[in-house]
Amino acid sequence: MGPPPRVEPRALTPWHIALVSLIAIAVRVPLWLARTHMTFDEGVFLASTDLAASGLTQYRDFFASQGPLFLPMLEVADVLGFGDPRAPRTVMIVAGIAIAIATYFIVATVTSRARSLGLAVLVSISGAVLHAAGPVQSEGPALAFALVALAVTLYRQDRTGALLAGVFIGAAVATKSLHVLPTVSMVAVVMAYRRSWLNLAYTSLAAMTVSLAGALAYGVERVWDQYILFHLAKDNSTNLLDNLAYMGRYLFENDTALAIVAVGSILLLARPARHSRIASRHDVPHWLPAAWFGASLVTLLGFTRIDPGFVRVMAFVIPPLAYSIAAWSRIPDRVLLGVAGVALVFQFVVIDYQLDTPDEVAAAVDVLEGLDEERLFVSDDPGILWSAGRLSHPDTVDPSFARFNTGYLTDDAIQSALLDPETCAFLSTSERFEANEIFPPELYQPAGPPGVFVREGC
Repeated sequence: MGPPPRVEPRALTPWHIALVSLIAIAVRVPLWLARTHMTFDEGVFLASTDLAASGLTQYRDFFASQGPLFLPMLEVADVLGFGDPRAPRTVMIVAGIAIAIATYFIVATVTSRARSLGLAVLVSISGAVLHAAGPVQSEGPALAFALVALAVTLYRQDRTGALLAGVFIGAAVATKSLHVLPTVSMVAVVMAYRRSWLNLAYTSLAAMTVSLAGALAYGVERVWDQYILFHLAKDNSTNLLDNLAYMGRYLFENDTALAIVAVGSILLLARPARHSRIASRHDVPHWLPAAWFGASLVTLLGFTRIDPGFVRVMAFVIPPLAYSIAAWSRIPDRVLLGVAGVALVFQFVVIDYQLDTPDEVAAAVDVLEGLDEERLFVSDDPGILWSAGRLSHPDTVDPSFARFNTGYLTDDAIQSALLDPETCAFLSTSERFEANEIFPPELYQPAGPPGVFVREGC
């Protein structure tokens, strides 16, 4: 069976763009308003933002596992937030908007504007995308940069477009490297298909300049060690069948509408192609959607361990899935729009964000808020320190199991932080820290809530 007929899509509609943007904002407002951190990683990144705001530098003064551009983005949002500690989450809202709009533009190169709207809505409310660009983490902004780079490439064939695409690719790589590779590689594929070799050179040069600038700003050796070598040292073993089973289950539980549309599209492939279109004016190869989806799928299944702690990586397969549906699905436009509408209502009426602060966390925050805010604090859950407005000790701002397992954080380092005269209190909430073994009992006394120990005279 050959590709669908090549016809021109209708002009893009500004109110479609405004609508998907508003939806992307609306589904993230409850997450922005949360008073406590939503994930362990978000707690680490918010606590790291506080350290940066206090004058410390990532990679040099404290450990930073993400790309060199990620934390500066959070710092800018923090400065513009006029003192609201939740301000860094604004970056996730912007990323969500960018993902939705870029998907709309990308999808519109191969289908009608009605289908573009429906699929962009499904991406806007996607559970996987919300996991990646809801709580503070690097996957959402990286995906947004990569999608904008691809959208620019599809619509612009001049030097300016090539340079812009390169800038966004560099920004994506400087935020999160591995998972953006399938998307940014499609930029090179499109340029090669068009035989735009000079544009490809411009894009490559711009991308390398931007990505290297971030490394140079903080020291190439330090960035290489913490951003690259650290991730290579982690246990990255994967099981293809386990990943595939979890991915399928996750999609049907958290992206039900998109999964149903995808399955329906597969079942209807034998029907005549009346709704699938490849837009000739954008000079897009008919196999591009399948190539993008396939590359994204292989990257996730073969090189990433997909489990409940890292469901956010699923976001990288959602836009290419929507693009493939747009290009090849025989589902009528009105049916797809109806599914998107029902999914939208379901998102706002049924979904429980589960943002209540646990009682034990609230009790710990109450104690911490009564201590000297000029001092440092040690915790195996830095997000609680962020909630209390207290600075994490730089040496323990990222107490993840990955840092322990790779030797980037040791019990000796934790003990050193506890002996630091600037440290005021110690909070242990899990088995990450063996509290009875690492903290000096002669300096710290229990302070009421379980796991909270305060230094004498603090």
